[in-house]
Amino acid sequence: MQFLYRELHIPSMLIAVILGYQLAGYFVYKYIKNKRKKLGLNKILLAFGLFFALLHTSFLVRIINNYYASDPLLYDITRILIIIFFLGSVMAFLAFVGTPSFKEILNPLYAWILIFLNLIPIIGIFFISYDSFLFQLFLIPNALSLFYIVWFELKLMQNTKGEVKRRLWFILAGEFLLGISLFLGGEESAIILYESWANIVWMVAIYIAIAGLMIIFLGVYRFPAFLEFGWRNNLISVFIIDRQHTRELYSYDFTKQSSNQETKKSGLNSRKRKVMPKGILGINDIIGYYTDAKEKDIEKIRHGDWVIRITPSSPGLPSLLYALVATEDMRSWRYLLETIRVQFEGLYGEILHSLPTFQTEDLKLFESFESVMEDLLH
Repeated sequence: MQFLYRELHIPSMLIAVILGYQLAGYFVYKYIKNKRKKLGLNKILLAFGLFFALLHTSFLVRIINNYYASDPLLYDITRILIIIFFLGSVMAFLAFVGTPSFKEILNPLYAWILIFLNLIPIIGIFFISYDSFLFQLFLIPNALSLFYIVWFELKLMQNTKGEVKRRLWFILAGEFLLGISLFLGGEESAIILYESWANIVWMVAIYIAIAGLMIIFLGVYRFPAFLEFGWRNNLISVFIIDRQHTRELYSYDFTKQSSNQETKKSGLNSRKRKVMPKGILGINDIIGYYTDAKEKDIEKIRHGDWVIRITPSSPGLPSLLYALVATEDMRSWRYLLETIRVQFEGLYGEILHSLPTFQTEDLKLFESFESVMEDLLH
């Protein structure tokens, strides 16, 4: 019976470990793919990647410890490595939570305090027996750290909307199943709760973990760009301008949906909105003339209380200027404006070649871009 259990348990554990490594690799891949967009909050993808890589390394070492560490020295070494990799996974995640990128939702100091407390059992394992009561007390901060990570993810979802929030719910649900698996698969749980049924419960725990990992993969698959907190509340307007004919093709007023009263006050009234496209073109041309800068090199203009991000149209299309007006400069604006440009040119690319023949009433065609903007905001 024991032999049969071993033949089933080891392959099942290896499947879970391989899935965990694949998931970690996919998180890191998504982070690297989005890195060029220079969005600070995408670090959360790297945090998840390191967390799952180290966590499943501890599972792999546990297989060696349980079934192949017949030598007492190897047994002790693998036991120590299990603790180091498991606690290391939590500490790696907390290190990212403790960066300034997330200070708006949680105090980074708490994360660093927990990291310091998690160092105690890593050091203590070399001097105190793993089975001692004192060492078990040293593991209490690890349990607190896991609850803190869940709290962080809940706060993260509280400050996000749309697709990002939905994906984070998938990840949290998968982690919940993974947590149940860790609890059921623990030796301490078996001794206290179900010692006579340990083999069966451990097998069930593995398949719960596999289910959790698959749900997490659904969350990270096509994970959207993670913009800064409160980015919607700092936006005022976006303009798409026909440079050749000095006219507005499309504009969107973000302050209609903003919950930030200061942003609403900074918004454009009808008179300002009417002259803004010509004003942006004028400022852009003046800066280009006096600084001898190429059009593509002028990306940002400061005008009073506003920051105006600008980008030209793609080569081969009529000369357009995309402008994003905001009350505060954020790293996300470049990505958002580039996304608007790609969406607009993808939708109207062929039509834009006929732009010189368009009369004023023909420009109403571009009002259909409103639905695309609504989707981008959500």
